[in-house]
Amino acid sequence: METDKIRALFIYEVLGRPPEHIKAALEDFIDKLNSQKGIKVESKKIHEPTPCEDEHAKDLFTTFAEVELLIDNLNLLFSVVYNTLPASVEIIGPSEMNLKNFDLSSIITDLTLKLHKYDEVAKTISIEKVGLINVVKELQKEVERLKVGKIPEQITFKENIETSNKDVKKKTKKNKKNN
Repeated sequence: METDKIRALFIYEVLGRPPEHIKAALEDFIDKLNSQKGIKVESKKIHEPTPCEDEHAKDLFTTFAEVELLIDNLNLLFSVVYNTLPASVEIIGPSEMNLKNFDLSSIITDLTLKLHKYDEVAKTISIEKVGLINVVKELQKEVERLKVGKIPEQITFKENIETSNKDVKKKTKKNKKNN
């Protein structure tokens, strides 16, 4: 094995339809991975798509690929993991690695940035969920008023949603300022 290069086995899973498409998509994905500087696909095995057994995933197929990569360095290895999200990674070699403080700091910083992005998305979705729940509650109140024969408030559905969207935007901006 070349000095300082890392040999790793990655497993990538794909779910979708039709079966020919997911297999072709996985093949294209591996070809793009191989074209990246510092990454070489040493071997690959793409398995035939099979129908999903989950009753909620009717008409969907799943397949996976075992891909052995030769990667120039540890930073690039972590970059591949962050950006391609494999189902599994097994380091084949070298059996030991030396790590410099700078390299470790870079890896941890990249991980932190990725986690912050996920956290921002999760907070935004949570705020939007609260806004949508409020809209649904208002609609339920309107339906109840109509059922008992009372005159509904003079607020239209569109105005209700616009008000909720303004609240969500305000909370999102406030949340970003706090982060």
